[in-house]
Amino acid sequence: MVVLGSALGAACVWPALGCGFRAVGFEKLPVCVAASRELAASSHHVLDYMYKSQVQRERPGPLASFYESDVLEDKHRVATELKDADLAWANDFAWGSRAQRALEEVALRELPVGGMLVLYRAPQLRGNSEFEWRLGAKLTVPTSWTPHAEMHILVKIPKST
Repeated sequence: MVVLGSALGAACVWPALGCGFRAVGFEKLPVCVAASRELAASSHHVLDYMYKSQVQRERPGPLASFYESDVLEDKHRVATELKDADLAWANDFAWGSRAQRALEEVALRELPVGGMLVLYRAPQLRGNSEFEWRLGAKLTVPTSWTPHAEMHILVKIPKST
């Protein structure tokens, strides 16, 4: 899971802890990245307990990794992390249309087929020459900024011919 605009890290740490998958967060604000790393570090005792109780020989690597980075300026690192991600979640509610479109282009190019992109706004891009987005779901969810936010879940599929 890759979270683009990971804020204080909870959207990475809790799912990674509960489901055991790799989580990576990108956040522009240094104070948020520091808080995210602190949250991930403080959760390691829970992860250690879970692996000891399951009689695992060794615990996997870090619970979640966080980059202090502007998603749109650090496209290479974002692309690298998206290549094997099943899910990318973009906190795009405050992004301009151009920024959202640029993110969708990177995600469409780099996510594996079947990978999902979650947006808080309607998608700007339908597809490219090889792939397209299929709307998996459109939900209304409560968020910290509104009780009725739209969430668009897009699935990358091969382009129909």
